[in-house]
Amino acid sequence: MDYPYQDAFNHYCKHEKKYADSTMLIVNLSLATFWRYCKGNNNASLNELEASDIQNFLDSLETALQLKKSTINKYLSHIRLYFAFLYSHHLIDHYPMLEISGCKFSRKHVYLIDWMDYLPQIAAIPQDSP
Repeated sequence: MDYPYQDAFNHYCKHEKKYADSTMLIVNLSLATFWRYCKGNNNASLNELEASDIQNFLDSLETALQLKKSTINKYLSHIRLYFAFLYSHHLIDHYPMLEISGCKFSRKHVYLIDWMDYLPQIAAIPQDSP
């Protein structure tokens, strides 16, 4: 078992939420990563976890692992699902996710038109030059 109540949580996700096995693989990896972080920072009790501990984990994903904000938001959604399960099944005393919000990022793509004018600058970039 990689994190507390993993078997009960997996049963809940598969039978009540109807998640696919492939989805559960990703969710379990996210939660195992989170729990390893918690144990490494001496937060090995679910009831002692605070919103700041979860926020610190999410911050570490960005700083230490340089994950994209959209990936960090996936981790957050998996952690939020897990704590909602724990709280709704009376396995924890408080719900620490209320103060935590996802990373904001722009979904708009910027398209450069008339890029030929910038070809000399583009060619001067070392990693893009042949």
